[in-house]
Amino acid sequence: MERKKINKVLIVVVILIWGIVLYKFVSPYFKQTANNVLTAELLTKELKVIAKKKDTVALNLIDRDPFLGKPFYKKKRVGREKIAKKTSVIKVTPKIIEWPKITYLGFVKSKKNARRLGLVRVDGKLYRVNKKEVIQGVMVLDIYNEYILLVNGKEKKKFKRK
Repeated sequence: MERKKINKVLIVVVILIWGIVLYKFVSPYFKQTANNVLTAELLTKELKVIAKKKDTVALNLIDRDPFLGKPFYKKKRVGREKIAKKTSVIKVTPKIIEWPKITYLGFVKSKKNARRLGLVRVDGKLYRVNKKEVIQGVMVLDIYNEYILLVNGKEKKKFKRK
């Protein structure tokens, strides 16, 4: 029973508060006062414009690096002299690296050792290879599930598992 009375009192208080808020918000639109009338005298007076002067600062260039403490050295431009250079054309033929016939068959991994042992067929011969091992001039860089990465000279190639 007391709860119902408290709820009714609280509802009345909330309605009163919202009524006051709405009244304060809406009342200025409906009031007409004599102070709001503009006359010609008010419009003809000169308005004072208050403008702030901008602050200007001259920045000096620093002579040293603020982080390293080392002084900056400016590069001096030397007058360019026209020098006739002899140009010689040297034909460079790219060296063609011949790869042997390679087939990646997969890898074997033991329970004791986390290292992978790759199975590779090079020119018909089957090899078991580890990382950094060289077979017929071809070095094994890495062994993955689906491919093996090999290097012959400066050229790298991936060979997918078949």
